Amino acid sequence: MMNNAALQTKKNEDQVQNVQNTIKLLTASLDDSKVKMHDINITISEKFYFIEEEIGQQYMYLQNASINFTNVNEKYIILEQEMKEEVKILNQVTNDLKLKDWEQSITLKNLTLTGPPGPKGDKGDRGIAGATAMYGLRGTLVIIVSYHTLEM
Repeated sequence: MMNNAALQTKKNEDQVQNVQNTIKLLTASLDDSKVKMHDINITISEKFYFIEEEIGQQYMYLQNASINFTNVNEKYIILEQEMKEEVKILNQVTNDLKLKDWEQSITLKNLTLTGPPGPKGDKGDRGIAGATAMYGLRGTLVIIVSYHTLEM
């Protein structure tokens, strides 16, 4: 019986030794995991810092672009107003010129020449023949001319 008890004690001691060895292995593995988690945490923190810096720069670029857009928009509005004024002035000048042309044509229509006709002029000389031109396209050619008045 003593032999049985010694054998059982030896078996229990072996199992305790196995449990202690397993605990040591698990502790080492846990320490390894802690180190790796710490490294991962540091890496992620660094990446977050860089991303935060990048977002700050992008935000600054966006603000600058917004300011530039506002400036360009203001200049566009001013330029558009100036162009409207210039077109208005051009329309007035065009109308004045049309009126002046009309007045001159009325004056010429009312003009009467008196007296005998003048002498006949000299006959002009015949010039040298020019170079032969290229042949044009066959068919009819329609030219459309349109006249637009600038108004705003």
